[in-house]
Amino acid sequence: MPEITSSLFVTKVVERLDRLDRSQIEKLILDLRNEREFLQGVFDRLAEGVVALNQNWAIVWANRSGRRMLGLTRRKRGSEGRIFDLNLDPALLSRLRAYALSGSRNHFDHQEIEIHEPQERILSVTLISDPDTEIRRAAHVLIIEDLTDQRAEQTRRIEAEKTASLSTLTAGVAHEIKNPLNALKIHAQLLKRSALAPENERMKPERHLRSINVILEEIDRLGSVVDQFLTAARPTRPELTSRSLEPLIQKLAGLFKPELDTKDINLFVKFDKGSSEIPMDEPQMMQALMNLLRNSIEAIEAKRGAAEDPEDAEGRIEIRVRGDEKAVHISVSDTGCGIAPEDLQRVKEPYYTTKFSGTGLGLMVVYRVVREHGGAISIQSEVGVGASITLTLPRAIPPARFIIHDPVVEDQKK
Repeated sequence: MPEITSSLFVTKVVERLDRLDRSQIEKLILDLRNEREFLQGVFDRLAEGVVALNQNWAIVWANRSGRRMLGLTRRKRGSEGRIFDLNLDPALLSRLRAYALSGSRNHFDHQEIEIHEPQERILSVTLISDPDTEIRRAAHVLIIEDLTDQRAEQTRRIEAEKTASLSTLTAGVAHEIKNPLNALKIHAQLLKRSALAPENERMKPERHLRSINVILEEIDRLGSVVDQFLTAARPTRPELTSRSLEPLIQKLAGLFKPELDTKDINLFVKFDKGSSEIPMDEPQMMQALMNLLRNSIEAIEAKRGAAEDPEDAEGRIEIRVRGDEKAVHISVSDTGCGIAPEDLQRVKEPYYTTKFSGTGLGLMVVYRVVREHGGAISIQSEVGVGASITLTLPRAIPPARFIIHDPVVEDQKK
């Protein structure tokens, strides 16, 4: 409301003008000029462009960043005419025209726009309009922020994180492969030595069979390590289709039932009232839930292995699905050994594991799948009691960033 206040102030001054002497008038004018220069200096130091437009969309004022972004010169400031007459990028002009044609009043509009002229930039454009305001010269205020460098820095940081993760994955897979290779080499040498030895010094058939079984087991182990590595290092973009989680989880329970029965672990599946339908990539979601169920089984076995009487360690896993208007929540809870507080922040890191024979890729894959589905993960755990991991998956996937190419066409489609 600075202009209204200034107008009232000026009115009072004019009414008393005949009572002021020359020195008082000069001081008043000097104070007003200093205040104007102070405010102009503050706005000119802003990195964001601020542009004031009147009710006819003519530019009446712009700070230094605003003039630079719109290609205005200080000499021409205040006489540029309507903003639509400027040589601006078509995407920015389309956004402004679309708003002007909509006839919206008392409106706050914020969008990110990718422009290509005079160079490719990403702009955050905010338009605050109040055509009914008494400040006629500021019916519309346009605020423009250049996000190009910020987005570029984010991209560089993401790429650096990917490179660091890939380095960790590479080092981890090399470590995981080394042990099976050593076992393969040892048993292959034993078989070779036996084949070259005199017939009476050769290994007995059962020893041959033992070495062959070890080789086959280690080959399977190598294949598993490579598969996990490829899943983590080369994730595929999820193909999202609206599906219910209930059939998928029932299928998962059926797949694990023989193993759970053998290990005396009870699995309970609960579906609360409400739809469990979400947009998802079914194979990827199945892989994520399989990893969680596998972790629960191993946590229960670890607890039993450390117990004085393994029969006293209850084996129970519960999968519970509940939904609300915005999301579906899948909780996988177990009575295993739990996760220590110091490990909670690291479980999603590649190759970080507290298991003797784990690869540390299981939860990393879960985090990636959930993140690419637009969801989140929360973990509650108590050492020696168990853990509960909850996946929160949205019913609709929000766009990562909205770029306007031709808002007028988009508005017409609506």
